[in-house]
Amino acid sequence: PAPADRPAARRVYLDGWRDVPVHVWDGLEPGAVIDGPAIAESEATTVLIRPGEQARVTPHGWLDLRVKTV
Repeated sequence: PAPADRPAARRVYLDGWRDVPVHVWDGLEPGAVIDGPAIAESEATTVLIRPGEQARVTPHGWLDLRVKTV
């Protein structure tokens, strides 16, 4: 679907059902940070960012997933 047609949140099961934000991957700027739980979605793939994880958009537009440090 087109970015405007994508839902702002999606219900997922992570030790229980919850609504998590959906980010349009192609619209994320380099350096953008997404704290999990969340979803990053493009036309080619969907990435689940779990609780305790963080995704950072690289200069090439890739997602660098890491476990958040406390």
